[in-house]
Amino acid sequence: MNVVIHGVAILDPATEPATYRKSPIGAFLSILTALIYGVSPIDLIIDIIPLFGWADDVAVVSTLLVLAWHLIKKRKRKLTATMTRP
Repeated sequence: MNVVIHGVAILDPATEPATYRKSPIGAFLSILTALIYGVSPIDLIIDIIPLFGWADDVAVVSTLLVLAWHLIKKRKRKLTATMTRP
């Protein structure tokens, strides 16, 4: 049974086992690492140095989030290709 909530289809893994997939573990780990690094006092460049201390935080967190986004898009393309095969 599929449920549509605000235009997003939620697939039930019990009735749709061939189309149900979890998010890639790499994307989850990338987002988790970005959150931990963002709040962690341990940095590549200490935050006491103006601008450079924050710049490394922005660079690392944004890189990890872009990586997660690409992994999710790759999984979505793979699922779409699998579902459209006859």
